[in-house]
Amino acid sequence: QLLQETKNTLENKNSDKFVDEFKQAVRDKLKEIHEKLDKKKEALTQMALDAYNKEVSGEKNEEEIELMKKVLKKKQEKKEVVVDPNSFKGKVKSLIENLDGVMEKTQSLEETIKIFKENKLNELVEIKDDDFKSLIENLDGVMEKTQSLEETIKIFKENKLNELVEIKDDDFYFRHQRKLEYRLKGKVYWDLGWSDSQNKPTNSDIDKTDSKQLNIHSNSCYNYFATDKVITDESVLVVFETNIHKTDSHFYFGVSNDSNVYNSNCMCCNIKNCTYIKSTGYVLENSTQNTTPRSDMTKEESPPLRSEFTEIDKTDSKQLNVHSSSCYNYYATDKVITDESVLVVFETNIHKTDGYLYFGVSNDSNVYNNNCMCCTIGNCTYMRSSGYVVENSKQNTNTNLKYDKGGVTTVEVRVHGKEKQVYFKVNEEEEQGPYSLNGNNFTITSGSCNSANGNIKILSSLMIG
Repeated sequence: QLLQETKNTLENKNSDKFVDEFKQAVRDKLKEIHEKLDKKKEALTQMALDAYNKEVSGEKNEEEIELMKKVLKKKQEKKEVVVDPNSFKGKVKSLIENLDGVMEKTQSLEETIKIFKENKLNELVEIKDDDFKSLIENLDGVMEKTQSLEETIKIFKENKLNELVEIKDDDFYFRHQRKLEYRLKGKVYWDLGWSDSQNKPTNSDIDKTDSKQLNIHSNSCYNYFATDKVITDESVLVVFETNIHKTDSHFYFGVSNDSNVYNSNCMCCNIKNCTYIKSTGYVLENSTQNTTPRSDMTKEESPPLRSEFTEIDKTDSKQLNVHSSSCYNYYATDKVITDESVLVVFETNIHKTDGYLYFGVSNDSNVYNNNCMCCTIGNCTYMRSSGYVVENSKQNTNTNLKYDKGGVTTVEVRVHGKEKQVYFKVNEEEEQGPYSLNGNNFTITSGSCNSANGNIKILSSLMIG
């Protein structure tokens, strides 16, 4: 039978059979999709209607009432937000402001009181200050009454299919469903947005058509994309959606306290004033990184070295061409030093004025993708192009080792493995050292952070002892 099937296939006698099988497979899969779609359509529609009815009815349990009090208290402290005067929210805001203005101007005018009474607005002039504030807050709440349904309609009208549906584990899900689920669980809408004063304002901007979307165009460290509300004793849940794909692990979500100075503490350095996750699935807590990933936001593993940012020159194997735009870049050499003494001379034409071009020695305990040399790490002894030497996690100034003026620079690295010492020399300046090495099995390496373009060439490498 197998022989006959093979013969029929070779003679193309099975073509009709294959076509029929293909059509049936397509029909079966489309039937499955339609069945799932019908069920999910009904569930999502009912969920949106339930959220709408819940908002309109105004029914709230004690937990929701307490949460609403906190939200209203925060709103009183919130900075003024620019609102489109032609939108529904703008018109209601204008009504509130006009009513407020009328109340201030007519408190002692009997004639205006009479006008209000004749127009069946006599209750307004008898309202006390506290009651009027409550009225304003309730009017503000009217603007949020139909939010779930209006938002769902807008999403389905304006979004593309890939933005509406997520495919996972041989099934698909509506992305908007989770937000509706939480509203039905009795949670209070917090109206979280993005801060209008980011620490690196040129690296992000709030989308002009969707204030909940932050557009990112960053190429350096120290980027915090902060939200606009402070948490004290509240319990909150925030759901983000991101289409940023980073395989280098340096993409973060978490919580920062008010002692954190954004421009002095980069999250690549395992800082103590934040608890956050890295995109490779590590959690940073109290300056300690968990060694076992909990959730991975990347689609592939990071390479041990940043190979996408460098390549060995095709005509000169001693030259490394560099085109980097981020942190955690090590340009490591290919030999391990144990008890030898060696002298290596480099030539570089990479011009960096920010101080983040490095030459030095790394031990075998250093994990390149977890320890960036901008963070004064403990498993390397190295010099920065701005004239600093990092030794045992401490940074010291040495202007003889400054090489950030541009042009071609010669750098000498002399290593004594047995003595665990290293010396550095830049151009014609005097050699500096010794600086101590810790650990075992040393590799001579260069490296950089942020943007770096050019090449590094090994001019000479000698065994000297």
